Amino acid sequence: MPSADDYANLTGLPAVGTGLLVPPDPPVVAQGYAIGDVRPWFTATIPTGWVAMAGQSTAGMGSVIVAMYGAVLPDMRDRLPMGASAAKPITTTGGSETVALTTANLPAHTHTGPSHSHTSASHTHTGPSHTHTGPSHTHAQNVSAAVGGVLGRADYDADANVSPFSQEINTEAAGTGPTGAAGTGATGATAPPDTGASGTGATGSTGSGTAATIVPRYVAVHWIVRIA
Repeated sequence: MPSADDYANLTGLPAVGTGLLVPPDPPVVAQGYAIGDVRPWFTATIPTGWVAMAGQSTAGMGSVIVAMYGAVLPDMRDRLPMGASAAKPITTTGGSETVALTTANLPAHTHTGPSHSHTSASHTHTGPSHTHTGPSHTHAQNVSAAVGGVLGRADYDADANVSPFSQEINTEAAGTGPTGAAGTGATGATAPPDTGASGTGATGSTGSGTAATIVPRYVAVHWIVRIA
């Protein structure tokens, strides 16, 4: 801030300590500001004794400026001033005009699709024509009769005085035979099944990942520093 010595020879300005000092119009704007003081400037023409802070070398700007700012001035173009702190010491720079959001930046959420069903067309199942074959086998028949019985050989022979007997009937040696041509058979028309109402589901990928602008509303000015 300006000291009392800086204002010792000024006229037409309020006394130190009486309120805000309003500098007179250029080109005598340097009156009321100490070497190294910074202020915003709202015109394109920089007043005499001041320079815009654009990261340029301080060579030739005098020892006071070099002592305050070092070898180069801060670059205040496209920058906003921020109060310094332990976490952000004097001349610390940072921030960005845009930010690319990641999944971690999004609030927890779900995507819900409408209730719907899945259907299939009516159709049949067909098997190939085929036969069934059994092994070769025989069938045996036992016939018995006692003397004077009504069943037995007496039915076939006049001699009833015979012992019981067995008779085996061979059905031929090969038991293989087709069970009939099986052709194609339809299992019956099926109705389209309804899977019922469904809940949440993926909606697919969308978006481009373009970085979002986070610059607040602003008015562009020069930040100028008094050097002489």
